[in-house]
Amino acid sequence: MIFIALLAQASTADLSAEAVKQGLEAQNVVYSKMFDCMDEAVKVELKAHITDATPETVTDAALKTCSPVSDEMRSATTKLLSNSWPPEKARSEADRLTNDELKGLRQTYIGHVDKILAKPQFSEIRLKVSTMEWSKCVRVKVLAWSKLKEDAKTIAAAAVTSCQVYRSNLRTALRYSVRGQKLPLSSADDIEASLAQHINENAVSWVVEERAKSLPK
Repeated sequence: MIFIALLAQASTADLSAEAVKQGLEAQNVVYSKMFDCMDEAVKVELKAHITDATPETVTDAALKTCSPVSDEMRSATTKLLSNSWPPEKARSEADRLTNDELKGLRQTYIGHVDKILAKPQFSEIRLKVSTMEWSKCVRVKVLAWSKLKEDAKTIAAAAVTSCQVYRSNLRTALRYSVRGQKLPLSSADDIEASLAQHINENAVSWVVEERAKSLPK
C-alpha cells in the first residue's frame, strides 16, 4: 500500500504522529473505495463482453472506469507528502507511488478475472453464447451469398472463414471451459474441430435450403 511505502522511506521527522494517523485513515477510505469500484466495474465489463473478454481487457477497462478514484489516491498521497516536502517533489513522488500501486493492482485483478473466467458457471454460459454467435454469423453470410454462382460447399466455407473473429472468441471460451472442467487443454482443440465441422455442415445445408426457396413450386 502507498502509505506503508511512505513510512518505509520516511524518517520520524518527515511525518508527525498526527500525519501518520490521518494518512492511514485516508488510505483505508481510498483503498476501500477503489476495491469496491473495481469489483463493480469488473462485473459490468464481464457482462458487456462475455464472448471476447480477457483478463487484461476487463481489468484495463475497469481501471479506466475507476480512474477518478485513482486520482483521489494520487491527491491524498500528494497532500500527505506536502506536509514535509516541497510541492513539486510531493507531486512527483505521489505520481510514482500511485503508478506503482496501480501496476500492482492491475496484476492482482488480472489474476482475479482469470479465475472468474474459468469458473464453470461462467465459462459454460460463455461457451454457449460464443457458439451461437459464430453460428449466427455464418448463417447470415450464407443467406446473403446463397444467390452467388459458386457451389454450396464453396459458399459455406467462405462464410465460415469470414466469421473467424467469432471462432477466435469460441477458441478462448473453450480454453476456459476445459480449465473449469479440469480437462486437458488439448481437448479444446478436439471440441473446436468438432464444432467447426458441425457448423460447416449446417452452412452447406443452409445454402441449399435458401436456394430451394427460389425453385419453381
